Amino acid sequence: MKVKITLLLLLVLIILTACESNIVYESFYGEKYPDLTPNTSPSTTCVVPSGTVKIHLIGDSITQGYYRYALFQHLVDAGYDFDYVGTADDIPEAWKESELAFTEYKGIPFDSDHDGHGGWTTKMINEDINTWFKNFTPDIALIHLGTNDTGKEMEGLLANQIANSVAEMDDIIGKLRAVNPHITIFLAQIIPVHSEGVEHNEFVQQLNHELALLAANLTIPTSPIIIVDMFTDFGDADLVDALHPNTQGARKMAQRWSDALLACSSHSSE
Repeated sequence: MKVKITLLLLLVLIILTACESNIVYESFYGEKYPDLTPNTSPSTTCVVPSGTVKIHLIGDSITQGYYRYALFQHLVDAGYDFDYVGTADDIPEAWKESELAFTEYKGIPFDSDHDGHGGWTTKMINEDINTWFKNFTPDIALIHLGTNDTGKEMEGLLANQIANSVAEMDDIIGKLRAVNPHITIFLAQIIPVHSEGVEHNEFVQQLNHELALLAANLTIPTSPIIIVDMFTDFGDADLVDALHPNTQGARKMAQRWSDALLACSSHSSE
């Protein structure tokens, strides 16, 4: 009888354990980082050096081919002293004939340096980023990353996918700070995909929630992390296909980056 009861209890325990592994948690941050409590807000205090500011644009194809030129225009208009840095300098063919033509603006040649890598996941950026800093040290990083994470090199449940993405982003932030302990990081809550991609957008919304918690917990006065909301009020009319912004969407992204950068500059004590 005791043996039967023991076996029954063991079976119940196994079932409960299996069920727990399939729970989609409201927040995965505490599961991945049990020593951190997400009870603060992301930093709005900035650290910007005097002189030319080296801006590192990091991401996937959305960074590679879309908002860079529109942001360049905003910063030139504002008289912002900056230099895009990165290991790539390509200009997408599809944009060369558009109003975002990646050409000179107000007599200033477009600075094409960046690290937007089409199709790359957060994991892929994390694996490669340490090779990038031979010729430059960024003062500011703008990161829009995670669109490719779901269903690509990410196995298992939604919870596992998001936990993996957040852990990779944590590593990226650490590596940026290893290069420049005083770097200011602008971390995007990424744009949605087309409304037909319901499951993908569920991933995006939960990832964005977790990125805000990550920023709140990792921001420090000497190297603040500032969340930039790219998701809100960004819809199908802002997309050229299922994933990528059209001209209107690119300008919307550039405006949000610019607003955050210029607010940071105006509040800097350096």
